[in-house]
Amino acid sequence: MQMPTVTNNRNDYRKHYSGIAHFAFKVGSRERVDQITEMLQHDGFEIISPGRMTGDGYYESAVYDPEKNRIEIVA
Repeated sequence: MQMPTVTNNRNDYRKHYSGIAHFAFKVGSRERVDQITEMLQHDGFEIISPGRMTGDGYYESAVYDPEKNRIEIVA
């Protein structure tokens, strides 16, 4: 079966997702993640998730910047 709106080549990256999902910054320690998250919250950034351990072993927090870009702070 074929449809004109479905590409035949599934390896064509231009036909799939584009853009930025999020930014991530590695800051070195859990304490630093918490400090930066607190500072960003104080400055008005929306906290998505406070510092926590992820399933893949990282400690991270996540915030939205004023333009709703997702920013992860990672140790």
